[in-house]
Amino acid sequence: MSKFRANAQSGTLSLEAGIRSLCSLSSVSYESDYQEAFDSDVMELLTEISPQRTEVENIEIFNHIFFKRLRFSFTPAFDFSLDNTLFQEVVIGRKGNPVVISILYFLYASRAGLTIFPLTFPGGFIPVLLNSNGKIMFYLNIYKGGEIFLEDALNKYFEESGLKFDSTALMVRGDSYLIAIYAEIIRICYAKAGENENAELLQKIVILLGEEIPG
Repeated sequence: MSKFRANAQSGTLSLEAGIRSLCSLSSVSYESDYQEAFDSDVMELLTEISPQRTEVENIEIFNHIFFKRLRFSFTPAFDFSLDNTLFQEVVIGRKGNPVVISILYFLYASRAGLTIFPLTFPGGFIPVLLNSNGKIMFYLNIYKGGEIFLEDALNKYFEESGLKFDSTALMVRGDSYLIAIYAEIIRICYAKAGENENAELLQKIVILLGEEIPG
């Protein structure tokens, strides 16, 4: 916890390191089969994604591998059980809670060298690809296989999601936000499972990260 606190407060906590720390709370082994599967997935991405390709080509390749070859899929949105929430289970089982799959999407994209970040709004986030200047190039609909769309389709995206579009509420966030989201989701899982000690620890972690996340 002390190392996690130090890294979080210094702003050096990466998404992968944060996830490792959170999953280490579980009695389920985090190493072995998980690490082998994860490393194999990343290697497959790295062999096909290339700086010689355009951003659109690399995103399309990434989406194809993530959703078609690796076959990551969503379980029901409000099914918060540990076996579809803990990353070591999701990576091996290839299915998980939609928010967890979304966070996994960011993690794999980061390891593949893609600058995909969450564009947040009250109630959720949208993956976006940023250019070298930090400006949004295009948006990704993870619920449609990572479908690419442009800014002029944002309003439609919100309408289809049953959300109110407010451009002033949009903000690009980093790894700390995603770690906080994940910590809150597994906190809910542990609370439902009656594992109060872990749930209380995760609540402290969410507060420590200091991120405003959907309730």
